[in-house]
Amino acid sequence: MTKRQSLTGQPGNIAKLDLNLITLFELVYRHKSVAKAADVMDVTASAVSQGLNRLRTHFDDPLFVRNGSRLESTAFAENVHSSIASSFEDVLTQLQSLSPTVAQSQLNIICPPYLSLFIFKPLVRIVAEISPQCKILHTPDDNQEETTDKALTFRKADIIFDLQPHNMHSRVSHLLYEEELVFIRAKNHPRVSGFVSSDQLSKEQFTIVNSNKFSVANIQDEINTRINAIRDIRFRSGSTFSIIAMVSASDTIGVVSRNLAEMFSETFDICIVETDISIPAVPVYMVYNKFSLKNSLMKNIVDRMVEEFT
Repeated sequence: MTKRQSLTGQPGNIAKLDLNLITLFELVYRHKSVAKAADVMDVTASAVSQGLNRLRTHFDDPLFVRNGSRLESTAFAENVHSSIASSFEDVLTQLQSLSPTVAQSQLNIICPPYLSLFIFKPLVRIVAEISPQCKILHTPDDNQEETTDKALTFRKADIIFDLQPHNMHSRVSHLLYEEELVFIRAKNHPRVSGFVSSDQLSKEQFTIVNSNKFSVANIQDEINTRINAIRDIRFRSGSTFSIIAMVSASDTIGVVSRNLAEMFSETFDICIVETDISIPAVPVYMVYNKFSLKNSLMKNIVDRMVEEFT
């Protein structure tokens, strides 16, 4: 059996393979970038390149070939990934489950800033009631799918509040509630006032959320369908608050949750557009690793949050 035919190289050589290189391989495969893999592993790009060269020697295959700014995986690398991806996730989960199951001094949360306005009130109260000494660290969601995915994989977050489920068998994605979306405009908009038809809206410029998440992209496409036009996008931002500020300062139309529009209608001098065009509601999920429920604090927090939104 040749190296190219074996996932472990030549027979008997598995003991010579540094298993840290498997993590390196998976990160390069997922991110298609040496620099991004280095960032996740908190090492230099040079260290990742050296590790990649060791893997290439071991497997006798280039594994990744540069195509512009991305690394494209070879057929053999695709085979390696399909063989180890599920087991790799299982190993990480099992190792992480060996951590202490009771003590936890800090709860790490990833959540879009605008959702924190509605999520944090019950969350902070619940944590204070269960464990008054537990601190909460919030990292804003940057609207990039790969960021939230790796945060749970590498335990940089305990709970993620996300607009889409994480379809991995080692995770739980619990639907908490759905946010109703509405069109918004500046109160002094020069053309849009009163009841607005889809034809009128299709002629306006829009301000939209910039995100690579499929749930956001699906809603953007559905809005185009219901307006019956590909919208003219004037401004994009990963921040919902920036969307509101831009709409307030211009004659663009935006889309935000009804809760947010009503909360900031006076502060930003915006209002909800009256129209019969309905927009699909956006789901809000609470996502966490299954193994984390072995921690009594985490289990209590999760259970209480589910009750809160039931």
